[in-house]
Amino acid sequence: MNKERIFWMAGGSILTITLFLIAQQFFFGESSAEELSVEEVKEQMEERFQAQVLSIEEKEDQFEVRIKESNGKYLVFVDSVEGQVLEIQTLSNEVSKNSSTSEESYTIEEGADPPTEQNDENTQENENKQETDENQLTLTEAETKVKQSYKGEITSSEFIDEESPYIKVTIENDQETIQIHVDAESGRLSEQKRVSKEQPTEEEKMQQTLITKKEAGQIALDKISGKLEDIELKEVDGTAYYHVEVEKEVDDEDEDYVIRINAITGKVISVSKDD
Repeated sequence: MNKERIFWMAGGSILTITLFLIAQQFFFGESSAEELSVEEVKEQMEERFQAQVLSIEEKEDQFEVRIKESNGKYLVFVDSVEGQVLEIQTLSNEVSKNSSTSEESYTIEEGADPPTEQNDENTQENENKQETDENQLTLTEAETKVKQSYKGEITSSEFIDEESPYIKVTIENDQETIQIHVDAESGRLSEQKRVSKEQPTEEEKMQQTLITKKEAGQIALDKISGKLEDIELKEVDGTAYYHVEVEKEVDDEDEDYVIRINAITGKVISVSKDD
């Protein structure tokens, strides 16, 4: 009798503990799987990608987050419970169209008012602007188009956001500076102005290539050691040369020498003693 009583008491205790564990798992397990808030997802995306969050849409068991980085826009799929990134897609017109549905969707942050008709209009306007931005050329693409048509080095490029946006590109070469407008949507090039650079005269070109008087004097002293008396630039039959006079002491007597040096090559043309 005692054994049977003990058996039933033990069985009842085991059943009670089992029911308690099941109830605990049911109630507390659900609470631990609480979904992330929109604000938590936004903070997570900004911290992880160092990017601007454009919009957040909650769909079933995941969030669809649109972010903007310096190199483009992306669509990030995030698990709504664990916050795990499930997938990342490059955001293009095709992605935008596929991700949209016939049902209206809104980005609602915690504590915000419900969407109104005015919000609908603003949302549509923002989406239209995003699609327009995606269709526009980047600065790099505009510079590439200019290089394909003009020779030179690009010194600046700037996006001008007007009713008809364009990219202003400046390119320079040896002869001129050219300013070109590149249509941000069609990519059409429109030359605005050319500024010619002043070309040096023949005399200026010669001056740029000539050796200096100091260099000519050193060449003369390397040829005849002594004291420099005079250096003069002259020209004969279109050939520029330096006329250098050097005084040299020989046996307590001064001797004068004239050295002619090619003013471009630095080569000694002649050495003569001046009596």
